[in-house]
Amino acid sequence: MTKPTEKSRGTNRRYCFSAAVLAIVFCVSVPSYAQQAQIDSLVTQIAGALKKAHAKKVVVLDFSGPGLEVTQLGRNLADQFSEALAESRSKFVVADRTQFLQALSAAKPPMVASSDLNPGPVMKLVRADTEVLGHLETDGNNISLAIEVGRVKNGKTVGKFTGEFPQSTETESQSAAVLRKIDYPGGGAIGYTVPTCIRCPNPQYPEAAFHARVQGTIVLSVVIETDGRAYDITVQKHLRPDLDSSAVKAIEAYIFRPAIGPNGKPAAVRMLFEINFRLY
Repeated sequence: MTKPTEKSRGTNRRYCFSAAVLAIVFCVSVPSYAQQAQIDSLVTQIAGALKKAHAKKVVVLDFSGPGLEVTQLGRNLADQFSEALAESRSKFVVADRTQFLQALSAAKPPMVASSDLNPGPVMKLVRADTEVLGHLETDGNNISLAIEVGRVKNGKTVGKFTGEFPQSTETESQSAAVLRKIDYPGGGAIGYTVPTCIRCPNPQYPEAAFHARVQGTIVLSVVIETDGRAYDITVQKHLRPDLDSSAVKAIEAYIFRPAIGPNGKPAAVRMLFEINFRLY
């Protein structure tokens, strides 16, 4: 009854008449070329995995990180990956990121970014069967990128890929431009497992709703904390008050084995749950 449910290449530059100035331009340019080379390599691998999985429509979400944030760097990298995949001459179609990001900003409530930590809003806007998720972390002078490609419907992983490129003044500036702060990672986001339900009894079917033969699905947004209990429960899709209340009470009583985070320790995550009320 219950189931846990973003190219700068070969840019023309003016000739420099000073050897010193020329050296400076060269040094500044190195990280972006290294970054592009890493992107090209990863895109080739990802396109191969998508082809093997017979993907039909692919959506690239804003890359999250560092930490639980979506930054301009993650947005720009996702744009580059999406553009490169679209130019890979593969049979799959790549969703127009500009289009769905505009739709997100026009939504109620509006959203300025989407990521692997909260892909739900985008999935309502694009009919993609496969998603490309990315997460960034900084380590000294380098940026590490973890990418996961998965099926939208069943969550099956198509492939996992990693890359690393040098940190630069430009990427530092982009990382500092936070587009969206996220309170909790999503269960199953890159680096996080999904909580396992240990005791999850079915919700009570309210008598009035039962006799009125009301059926349907309620969607709840829930934070599963490190103690295995549900907190911050909000109804995302309503049915009727008594059924909504019954669904919330059921989730409050659930006990989970908490998710595990990137550090190998229990972590609080946000999940979507569907509570189905059906008469058979």
